[in-house]
Amino acid sequence: MDIQNQECPDPVFILGAPRSGTTALAWSLAQHSSLWTSGESYILWELFGHQRGRTGLETIFQTAEVLATGSWLTAEDVGREELLRYLGVGVNALFASRSRGKRWIDHTPVQTLMMDLLGTMFPGAMFLHVLRDGRKVVNSMIHFHDALEENVRANFARAGWTIPWTDFTVACKTWREYVEAALAFGERHPERCLTVRHDHLVVDPESCLQEVCDFIQVSYEESLTHYVRNHQLHSSFRSGPGEERGAKSLVSEPSNQWSADQKATFAREAGPTLVRCGLATAAELQEQML
Repeated sequence: MDIQNQECPDPVFILGAPRSGTTALAWSLAQHSSLWTSGESYILWELFGHQRGRTGLETIFQTAEVLATGSWLTAEDVGREELLRYLGVGVNALFASRSRGKRWIDHTPVQTLMMDLLGTMFPGAMFLHVLRDGRKVVNSMIHFHDALEENVRANFARAGWTIPWTDFTVACKTWREYVEAALAFGERHPERCLTVRHDHLVVDPESCLQEVCDFIQVSYEESLTHYVRNHQLHSSFRSGPGEERGAKSLVSEPSNQWSADQKATFAREAGPTLVRCGLATAAELQEQML
């Protein structure tokens, strides 16, 4: 197994809240002759994420501090950034070994919460933040299980997996947390991170994808827009008899179906972020949530 010279110098991470269209954008871009993607990886999150209260990296460097010069990291003067960069080389080479010589794209939403770490591990990487209206995202989250095939539901049950954001309040908080994290990274690194509005991708895919291609520095190809126009970009709903595929998800204002308590929860937990993103004015939000 030879991993030398396999590193991709400029991978692309497509990130954003779950149910925001990250996968749709990834597969649209993968129609490009020089780009490649596959399934969601979760590798980096499971190794380095914060899901267990303290990251493995924090444990590694706490151990090094306690052991002092008895630690290899301390004795060899290896800091956090250097360690991450070398670990990134290995993961990068693994992805590149499957990308058939093309520039690889990862689209694992949860890794939005570790964008700074990814930026260090992959110094040449570019980031695309897919921003979708929080009202539609939350509605999609709480109906997530409706989109699953029966065998996938059974797999979830056997593994004991639960998705926290299928709860309404958690969904509102999750959308806010992911969007705020991505916006903060983009503000710190505007040259590396572009926010892509999901509604712009739906309404005017050609212009949107041309902007994306310019940002990640590849030539635009018609195949990208063709894919968007011929594939449903988002649905958390399974169609019933006689219904158009995903028809339920096309409700223009899903919050109209919410209870008064749900509307109040969204306004409290996610409203300020929605307004900050320009997806609604404060007055529009207040009127809709009454």
